[in-house]
Amino acid sequence: MFTLAENDVLWLIIGLAAGWVIAWLWRGRMMGNRIAMLRTKYRAKYEQLKRDLNGRIARLEDDRLNAEDLIPARDTAVAERDRLLRQQTEQLSDRAGQILHLMADRADQQTRLTKLEAAYATLQQDHRAARALIGNQNKRIADDGAKLAALDPVPARLTATEKKLAQTLKNLESAEALVDTQERDISRLHKRTV
Repeated sequence: MFTLAENDVLWLIIGLAAGWVIAWLWRGRMMGNRIAMLRTKYRAKYEQLKRDLNGRIARLEDDRLNAEDLIPARDTAVAERDRLLRQQTEQLSDRAGQILHLMADRADQQTRLTKLEAAYATLQQDHRAARALIGNQNKRIADDGAKLAALDPVPARLTATEKKLAQTLKNLESAEALVDTQERDISRLHKRTV
């Protein structure tokens, strides 16, 4: 009986070893199947990622080529913009110079106008003074005429009075000539001022 028990234990150990080997093989096969499934799944993902990456690379390459095609056009546009900017800057500089020149001319004209207005005012004063002088001379002539009429006709006095009258007439003619000259000057200045 002791031998039977040893045999049973031996068979039990062999059965356990065989079960373990079978379980190990089955487990290895299951793991192999699972690994094969995972390998297939990840290979498909890898291929998909590779296709996506190649597509992205192709799009980026197309974008790069398009950008390279656009660079000369962009450079031309930038050069044209710079040329226009320089041209506008030069035009603005020219216009600023013209404005400064016009402002200086306007200041000169304003100074001349102020001087002409002052001269015109002086001529008006001179004209009023000449008119007053003419009025006084006319009054003196009238007074001299009245005095002559009142005096007895004395040849010496008459000659002196005639000399005074001639002098007064000369003075009157000079004053009238002066007034005429001043009126012409005033008229000319008035036309310039207007």
